[in-house]
Amino acid sequence: MRKNAPKVLAVFLLLIIAALMIVAGSGSLKSLFDQLSPADANGDDIILPPPDDNEEPDPPEETPVFPKAPRESELFVFTQSVEIQGTITADAILQTTDFVYLIVTSDSTGGDFTVPRKSVSVLKMTYGGTILKVLNLTLASPSYYLASGITAEGLAVIVSDSQKTYSLVIGYDFETATKEEFPEADSARVFPLDEGFLLILEAAKNTVRLVKDGAKKSAELGKGKILEAFDFGTRFMFLINDSGGFWVKYLDNNLSPEASSFYIPNKTALSVLPLVEGGAQKFIVAEKESGGIYLTKYDRQMKATEERVALGLAPDADAYLNGNTILIFMKNPSRRVYIAEYDLSVISSSASYLENVAEIYSCRPYRGGYLALAKAASSSVEFLNFRDDGSLSFIELPSGPNGGADFIRTPDDGKAILLYEGDEAGKIDIVCVEV
Repeated sequence: MRKNAPKVLAVFLLLIIAALMIVAGSGSLKSLFDQLSPADANGDDIILPPPDDNEEPDPPEETPVFPKAPRESELFVFTQSVEIQGTITADAILQTTDFVYLIVTSDSTGGDFTVPRKSVSVLKMTYGGTILKVLNLTLASPSYYLASGITAEGLAVIVSDSQKTYSLVIGYDFETATKEEFPEADSARVFPLDEGFLLILEAAKNTVRLVKDGAKKSAELGKGKILEAFDFGTRFMFLINDSGGFWVKYLDNNLSPEASSFYIPNKTALSVLPLVEGGAQKFIVAEKESGGIYLTKYDRQMKATEERVALGLAPDADAYLNGNTILIFMKNPSRRVYIAEYDLSVISSSASYLENVAEIYSCRPYRGGYLALAKAASSSVEFLNFRDDGSLSFIELPSGPNGGADFIRTPDDGKAILLYEGDEAGKIDIVCVEV
């Protein structure tokens, strides 16, 4: 029996080798383990071999940040935030019928999103406060925000890298984008048109760019600060301040200059408000002269009428129109608020409204009043509601020191969504409030 033991052992070893060859032919051992469930058919646990100590474990799967749901709040309709590791500023908030677009600039190295260098980013959000996705507009060099606008061509965002200026037109679903390159501009404006948009680039020589149905045309507008642009269907009108007065310049639909342009000396136009009165196009201009700030009514050809009122001394002022009244903010050191009728008679005036306000970020008129987002003298932002009857209410929100804030009204007119720098580093706060 012992003499046959080596033969039996050899046969047994051959059987084991054959079995292993069959296994090898059907796949690896790992694949066989992968096909097993945690327990066999009898319910007994399957014990897998211990992992190799030298084998690096698979990194944990990251939970997607977006969509990012809003948070419930006892004070607001909802709250939301953009949180990153680094510095971030709130540039603008824009809206279409269906969605909200948040524009920020950051050097984020972590958090909700990351960028390889300082870049402008656009976040798409629902009116219910859910952030759906982000698009980073990263250039080869660090870049920053200049202007933006909702246009028939897409979401226009103007950025600069301190060497050149870029016009980026993005599809509203972030699926398409075009980029145009221009010489460096000091500032930019986007004026949406029924078809396309006007891009104003201010530098030593101002440039206007018409983008319409994919076609593009450009013209120079000379020197000065471009205050406003108006589309009259057959031509465009521009108001441009210089050191001695302001220009009223006209370009036709092909951006060719018209001879009807003229100059108004010894005045600086601060705000230009178009209105229709008695079926005729007119303009109310807040303007500065040596004697102070005035409101003057102009006709369609920008010829001054006799309707005029003096408001007092101030270095600057902003004016807004809501269909019923005119609101005028007189800036430091005056810091007064005036509410006037269309005939320029003053309804009310108050200095107390702005006693804690350092800067007005943005203002949106509505039937019956005006909503404004302001930087307070303390470390906060204030959301103000000026009513035509002269009454005021406001909400104060803690914010960071770097400023930057904007807001929109929701399509149902019952709410407003505010975008501003949070009081924590690397954070932008978004709140929805009843108005």
